[in-house]
Amino acid sequence: LGHHVYYFKDRQSSSFTRLCRNEENSRNGVCMSDDFVTPYAQSNALEDYAEHFMYWFLDLEKNSNTLLRSKDTHFERVESQM
Repeated sequence: LGHHVYYFKDRQSSSFTRLCRNEENSRNGVCMSDDFVTPYAQSNALEDYAEHFMYWFLDLEKNSNTLLRSKDTHFERVESQM
């Protein structure tokens, strides 16, 4: 489901990607391993998006981490635009 939203529904997916990645899709040095919901989410921008979307959609984890909250906020904006 997260992949579908990324490709077909989220017109601002690049703003999510820029939270932890640079233009070459490499980690930008800002995000640490705690800034990803799973180890797999660290592998690339698309998996970060899909994994975090799953956590947000299923309401699996409330985050006190600032970057993870920023990712949650991104999905709240996407939801309001659908």
